[in-house]
Amino acid sequence: MEATLKDIDVAGAICRRVRRRLIGGLTPSAEAKATFLHAWQETRLAFEALGEQLDRLEGGACGAR
Repeated sequence: MEATLKDIDVAGAICRRVRRRLIGGLTPSAEAKATFLHAWQETRLAFEALGEQLDRLEGGACGAR
């Protein structure tokens, strides 16, 4: 359980770090933009799947977004 909570904290920290970089002006090149968008799409799908799993665990209480 503790390792899972740490993983969730790490995932949140990574999201915040990427957001700060984007706000700070990180702009991918035209060639890299498709790669960035694909990586984001895959990450979003993983987060949605995790959210669904947590919703089942708590009967929906963890899925408030």
